[in-house]
Amino acid sequence: MKINIERYFNIYHEFDKVTDLFFDLCLLLYLFIYFDINIFVLGLILFLFRVIGLILSYKKKSTKFLLFFPNIFENFAIILLIAQFFSRTIGIPSVLILSLLTKIPQEYFVHRKGNRNVANWTVKFYERIFNV
Repeated sequence: MKINIERYFNIYHEFDKVTDLFFDLCLLLYLFIYFDINIFVLGLILFLFRVIGLILSYKKKSTKFLLFFPNIFENFAIILLIAQFFSRTIGIPSVLILSLLTKIPQEYFVHRKGNRNVANWTVKFYERIFNV
């Protein structure tokens, strides 16, 4: 009996996107409760941007839309949380730039090149930025 790896990857991919969406909703709620309304609104815009990509990806059955609608929100929220945890002040433009610098290459390698082990360099990048 031959195992259809592509089928199992597609099941994993769908499950992963649903759990990512749940995680992002939790981050959005955290931003709403603990951060300024302007930060929350920006986070909401980034979140909805990703949701558009997820909807297109499911409708068209193609992950290439996730490359064009990257999950910048996730990195945006995580950078804010890291800064808050270490009592660091960081400007919103800097948070957006860091989010883009880390997420765009990650999405490219995952959804275009098929390399699914790129999260490690993102963590190392954050460690260097925050000196932790």
